[in-house]
Amino acid sequence: MKIDPSKKIPTASSNGSSWVQWHKDLKAIFGKKKANSIWVYAWGKRGGVTSPANTTSLRSYMSGEGVNIDTTTLSALGDTVDGVFEGIGNFASVTGYVIIGVGVVSFFFVARALYGLTKDPNKTIEQALKIGAISSTGGASAMIPTK
Repeated sequence: MKIDPSKKIPTASSNGSSWVQWHKDLKAIFGKKKANSIWVYAWGKRGGVTSPANTTSLRSYMSGEGVNIDTTTLSALGDTVDGVFEGIGNFASVTGYVIIGVGVVSFFFVARALYGLTKDPNKTIEQALKIGAISSTGGASAMIPTK
C-alpha cells in the first residue's frame, strides 16, 4: 500500500531529509516529472531559499532529479567549500594508493636483491658496482670493456 504524500507535506521547519523523502514518495506515486512539479510548488510555499532544509545534500539530491534549488550566497559558498574538500579527499585517496603501490614494488625489489645476495654474494656485489658506475658516469662506463 502506497502512502499518500499529501498527508505528510513537509513544513518550513522540516529538515532536508524530510523533503528528500517526500520527493521520493511523490515520485513513487506520480513519476518523476509530476513529482518534481508538485515538489517545486510546495517548496516555494513552505520551504524556500532561507529554509533550514535548504542544505547541500538536499540541493545535491534535487539536482540529480532535475530540480535546481535557489541558494543564498552563503549556501553557494558552502557548496563550493564542500566540493573543494571532496576533491581534496579524492586526491588524498588516490595518492594513498600510489604510495602503497610504490611501497609494495619497492619491497619486492629489496626482497629480490636480498635473495640474490644470499644466493651468490659476489655476483650481487659485482652487479651493484656496475649499476653504480653506470649511473654515476651517465652510462659511459658501460662502454669500457671488462675482463
